[in-house]
Amino acid sequence: MLIFRRWLGEEFLFLRAIGTIRCGPRTIPSSVIDWFTLLHTNPLVVLTLLNVFDIVNYLLVGLIFLSFYAALRRAALVRGQTLSPPHTHAGTTLQDQTRVWEPYARHSWETVEIATN
Repeated sequence: MLIFRRWLGEEFLFLRAIGTIRCGPRTIPSSVIDWFTLLHTNPLVVLTLLNVFDIVNYLLVGLIFLSFYAALRRAALVRGQTLSPPHTHAGTTLQDQTRVWEPYARHSWETVEIATN
């Protein structure tokens, strides 16, 4: 469906240009009077061209992420854990990976030294 897609204004103008949609402007209005005339005749088209539906969609997605964070925080507090910043987990993971690959790296440097001598 077109309702859940991004940039509905551009899609509307494209579909109007190829003839799929038969009403509305073929280009974006260029003056304030044109915008108000279009707003008076067809307000849904103006909201589409101004990407109001995208802004509402972004706000709703933001609310979903905030509620997801609140649910995760509540679940972590119930288990007695705290949510630590992401960089601490990344650093731990990087240290663990370094420890795993350290013997191989040491071996490759020894191979390079033997080959160059």
